[in-house]
Amino acid sequence: MRLGFHYDGGFGPSAAGGAAIILGIVFLTGGFRGNLGQLPISIAFGLGVGVPIGSYTVLDAHAVSVVLIPPLLLDYGSSLGRVICLSPFAVRRWGQIREAWRRQRLAILGIAVFKPLAYILVLIALKTTPIVFVAPVRELSVLFTVALGVLFLGEGVFRSRMAWAVLIVAGVIVLATA
Repeated sequence: MRLGFHYDGGFGPSAAGGAAIILGIVFLTGGFRGNLGQLPISIAFGLGVGVPIGSYTVLDAHAVSVVLIPPLLLDYGSSLGRVICLSPFAVRRWGQIREAWRRQRLAILGIAVFKPLAYILVLIALKTTPIVFVAPVRELSVLFTVALGVLFLGEGVFRSRMAWAVLIVAGVIVLATA
């Protein structure tokens, strides 16, 4: 498995990129101002999202790089697992599913096409690229969610959230090019 870890013995571009990401996350979640009682909750949510994404990224990299499971087959297996696990819940809510299909058919079809495509592309990237480049980019999905929340749901102050999001993206770029 190509992990791609490297320590250059000092505070180089990798450390600067990592510091930019951490600083951006701290301030994106409220920073050190305001209610400090909320900081542990923000950190817990950040870890609750970041650790699982990082963990399954490592597992996915192992699956496609060491075990040599083809990305398409891994996606099919994952989809089959989701169908098996979620079917009992779907059967109990069949009326809601039919209503959602009637109202949002186009969005559902878009997700049905693009979600597996995105996952297969990540698996291909994990097979051909060191994980230290792929993992931070995969975490950017969280930023995309923040941007959608700010733009469409009015969550938080747009300018400050986007400024910290840009800092995180810059950190990812520095890490990827270091």
